[in-house]
Amino acid sequence: MSEMQIASFKVDVTPPVGAQMAYDINKQVDTPIYIRGLILDDSHTRAVVVSCGNGMYAYIPKAEMYEEGGYEPKASTCTPEIEQRLKGGIAEVLQSLR
Repeated sequence: MSEMQIASFKVDVTPPVGAQMAYDINKQVDTPIYIRGLILDDSHTRAVVVSCGNGMYAYIPKAEMYEEGGYEPKASTCTPEIEQRLKGGIAEVLQSLR
């Protein structure tokens, strides 16, 4: 039986000051957006558990939801570009595992 290894990570994917947000230009960062997660590895299988948030009770819609409309994108302070920032942060973590 292999020994289980566990590691955690945290990646800041906050849009920078000056980036367009849903209602205005990001003038300051009050609540950073982080990707957090755990990596579980027993040398045979690796699992990565990922979560994303800014510590607030808010929703981060997928880019396609902005085109579809509805409550979620209207209530979000993010723009459609946030999905790519999140995917980029996750890709960064996964690349570091190689």
